[in-house]
This record gives sequence, structure tokens and C-alpha cells, in this order.
Amino acid sequence: MLDAYVAGGVSGYLDGRMDPWGLAILDDCLQDLRDLLADLRGREERDHVARLVRMVELILGDPKALQA
Repeated sequence: MLDAYVAGGVSGYLDGRMDPWGLAILDDCLQDLRDLLADLRGREERDHVARLVRMVELILGDPKALQA
């Protein structure tokens, strides 16, 4: 389910439809993804979740995220 939330957030960000609620959802997802990453053992799974973490970090770190 985290994949779907992140995908929605990325889509909203790229379409210029990011709002405070969407950023809050991504912030919640980021913590869940970091927790999950710490528990994963398989390389493919870790790589996938690490990419999701990075995407969310980039969006949350962009000061223009809410200026659409």
C-alpha cells in the first residue's frame, strides 16, 4: 500500500497538484518506509524501498512543492 501512496504523491507533485494534505501523507509514508527499510534483508526489496524513500525525500525537500 505504501507504493500506492508514494505513487499518488509523486504524480500529484509532477502534475503540480501537491497540497498540504498530500505532503503530510508523504511525510507519514517516509517514516513507514524508513522503518520497513531497516527490517528488509533482500537486496531487491531494499533497493526498491530505498528508491521510494529517496523520491519522497526529494519532494518533501523541494520548497516549490506547494507553489503549484
